[in-house]
Amino acid sequence: MGYEYIAKTYGATFNIGDRVYHNEVKCAGTVMRVNKSCEHYVQVRFDGDRHASSCHPMALSRSETMTAPPASQSTARIT
Repeated sequence: MGYEYIAKTYGATFNIGDRVYHNEVKCAGTVMRVNKSCEHYVQVRFDGDRHASSCHPMALSRSETMTAPPASQSTARIT
């Protein structure tokens, strides 16, 4: 079970473990498991964060080639 609501409503597919980039806050992260209390958002753990954040699916783009930033690079982001 995953993000069926988002696929049906927005036509965008996300799978647990996908690498994504948030187009508004300019951060990369990994798609996490669905939060049943807010199935209309994608749960993303951004690089350097400990917990997942709820993101609108239209603000995300997927990339198979994204990697985590080097440890020395700042991962600060706007929330």
